[in-house]
Amino acid sequence: MRRKLLTCLLSAAMAVTLIPAAASAETAGVPSGTGQENEAIKEIAEQIQDPANDPFAFTVENESEENYPKSYDLRDKGIVTPVKFQNPFGTCWGFAAIAAAETSILGSKDPKVVGDYTKDTLDLSEKHLVYFVNKAISDRSNSQYGEGIHANKGTSLADQLNSGGMTFMATNLFASGLGPVVEDDGDEHPTLKYMGEDRSKEFRMVDGVMTEYCYDDEDDWTLPEEYRFLHTFQLKESYMLPSPAKADHEAGTYTYDPDGTKAIKDMLMNNRAVQIGFCADTSSPSQEAGDGIYISKNWAHYTYDAQETPNHAVTILGWNDDYPAENFVQGHEPKDEKGNLLNGAWLVKNSWGSEEEEFPNRGPGWGLENDEGEHTGYFWLSYYDKSLDSPEALEFDRNNESENEADYVDAYDYMPPNDVEGAAVDEKTRMANVFKASECELLEAVSCQTSYPGTKVVSQIYLLPNGFKYPTDGLLVGTVQGEYQYGGFHKMKLESPVQIQKGQYYSVVQTQNTPDGEYAVNMPIGLGQAFSAAMGYNTWVEGVVNKKESYIFSGGKWYDYSDKSFRETMFGDFYQLLSFDNFPIKGYCGMQPDVRMQVDGETKLDLNEMPESVLRVSFKGHDAAAVKPEIEWKLSDKGSGIFTVTPDPKNPFRATVKANKIGTANLYVTVKGAGTTVVPLSVKKKELYGYMVYNTDFVYNGKTRKPRFEIYDEREEVVPSKHYTVEYKNNKKCGIAKATVKAKASDETYMGSQIFEFYIYPAKAKILKMEAGKKKLTITVKNQKSSGVKSYEVKYRVKGTSKWKTQKFKAKTNKLVLKNLKPGKAYQVKVRAREAYHKALYMDIVGKFSKVKTSAKIKKS
Repeated sequence: MRRKLLTCLLSAAMAVTLIPAAASAETAGVPSGTGQENEAIKEIAEQIQDPANDPFAFTVENESEENYPKSYDLRDKGIVTPVKFQNPFGTCWGFAAIAAAETSILGSKDPKVVGDYTKDTLDLSEKHLVYFVNKAISDRSNSQYGEGIHANKGTSLADQLNSGGMTFMATNLFASGLGPVVEDDGDEHPTLKYMGEDRSKEFRMVDGVMTEYCYDDEDDWTLPEEYRFLHTFQLKESYMLPSPAKADHEAGTYTYDPDGTKAIKDMLMNNRAVQIGFCADTSSPSQEAGDGIYISKNWAHYTYDAQETPNHAVTILGWNDDYPAENFVQGHEPKDEKGNLLNGAWLVKNSWGSEEEEFPNRGPGWGLENDEGEHTGYFWLSYYDKSLDSPEALEFDRNNESENEADYVDAYDYMPPNDVEGAAVDEKTRMANVFKASECELLEAVSCQTSYPGTKVVSQIYLLPNGFKYPTDGLLVGTVQGEYQYGGFHKMKLESPVQIQKGQYYSVVQTQNTPDGEYAVNMPIGLGQAFSAAMGYNTWVEGVVNKKESYIFSGGKWYDYSDKSFRETMFGDFYQLLSFDNFPIKGYCGMQPDVRMQVDGETKLDLNEMPESVLRVSFKGHDAAAVKPEIEWKLSDKGSGIFTVTPDPKNPFRATVKANKIGTANLYVTVKGAGTTVVPLSVKKKELYGYMVYNTDFVYNGKTRKPRFEIYDEREEVVPSKHYTVEYKNNKKCGIAKATVKAKASDETYMGSQIFEFYIYPAKAKILKMEAGKKKLTITVKNQKSSGVKSYEVKYRVKGTSKWKTQKFKAKTNKLVLKNLKPGKAYQVKVRAREAYHKALYMDIVGKFSKVKTSAKIKKS
């Protein structure tokens, strides 16, 4: 559904021709090194650019037994928080997400998550969520500085908060460690409540009485940047469910999916509220009682027009299979194809206030009435509503639940996405993020995002050296896998946490497989500034993807996702309209003692001058004194034949590294209490001393000239030709030619290269004059640009014939005489020179023939 909406918006921007389109998919730039032959890259691009390819518009067979009760209400379980009032802003999406989060937390089966909270005391901050979704990162020390939503100059914060949003924008930020956070009435975070700093109020007439209505939108609603990463709970799982409504809004077609209804009921039965989008009569709290277009006087809503797209987000908390179809707007009741009425509706919590609540959650009188006649803020939503879209449920962990529980998140994807593009291909494809630990960390979990239902995910964690090239260039220290029925975010807890030192790089390499065995990838995108300018919008989304942060493996190669040409290939015509974010892969970390390990010593060895080196381990940090001498020195798999590592028996923090042959490898130094350091080792190539070239000449094969060498080493012994190669380039017919001699790496005795220059002056003859006599022709020639002429070659024929005759002359004189020619015939002549002169080196150079000349006729006798 989302993808079709995005494609529609992008098409609209392209149609108004306000933006020059990028190159088409067929001619789009291909990242350097990919080559058009990379079929996997091309296939991913084709799927992404195909409007019909929407991984989220899925149907999942729900195999659960249909033993649901006829009606169900999570309020009866005491896990539903009070109805809130979103005014004065259009922030329904944020309220729907927070309402779903609150109920799911209270309904958690883990008492550590629930803690002491109840439905009356758990109050998560909608302000924190909607503000930081709408404000780009302003901390310049953050590598993702500038990432997020931006606004045109003069756009107020109130205008931004009124611009709307989608619930999965909230999910994306929850997953990155931005909330949800509990509102605080105390001194620690006093501004997290849904109000301006001055708590200014608006008033309106209700039943003839001036009544407190909501907080003033012109007040200061900003929050300090240091509040951005506050979170009381951590997102553990999001479940992106199939929608009961399979609708093509453009075409106006609709199909009911009963498995979507089952999926929502499953979530509710597991104490998880479900946030969902639909098309309401109005997207703000101004609905009056009585029949509207889609909502009836019974507060029963049914969008019967399949062309309507969602404009409002709410939270489902229960159902009633027998809710009467007659309660919906008369004449537009839900019916099947045969005209039979269709009973059944969802019990829905709105965010337009309730008369059961006090200010600021007391609303103007909207929704179902209680026994006292008060409007509660709830309504009924038909199972068969044709605009239902993007149902999603959430599950959380409690932050800081134990000493080792992760309390901050390594992540790059802070951009609120408008969509997530997905593709699935046969060829092995992987995604990876690389992080640099800002503190001494204990990596407890990683996360993934899936699109396709039933996806299997394998996440691998590597510790990397500082000079890493690819995300797998290190030590594999952890693997975790999972299988997920629905798309969404998934937190993957490691069986054994990984200790990571401050300043160390680590990668999370992820492989996703669909049930068909294809490899899946996910790419968050946003609508960029060019799109907003074309459509006249005040806000746009910006992402920041720096080098060496995100990588994609496809077609047998790793590519840095920061490469703009790569993304241009992926998104074709839409590229200029979009913003891009890193892959949604994260590391969930807990703080560790401040112990940092440092390995000193020469790591670049030389077989001639320095075949051995002593490495020493030292420590720094506040807790360094607590380190015990428990240490392990381990070479990477390919390193055992290249190096020998011998620990010092008297000092465990010292070891000798010996180079055995040329090559590179990683050394993993692990110290209990400090972690593992990856040390890259290398052996330099041996240099050639006194490298000489003797008896060099040129061989001419009729087409090209190539140098011929005899190579000697410093002992003046001949080097067998199998140990060296010759690269020779001479693109000029005359001038300087260069030859490079390189020793092959297979022989360690002969390493290095030399470049030699040769000055080539090809022979070039010119006919100065021709004199015809009786049966003879005297040709006067001049050799050009050379003085070492050895001989001349003359070709001649009777004009008008095709057969040339040849005669050779020694270069004793520049007058060449052709004899025994036919009297009265005109002859054509051309000449070339051969010379043997190349400074001190012997060369046999044959020049090209001169231009053809026609002589006077041979005299008759």
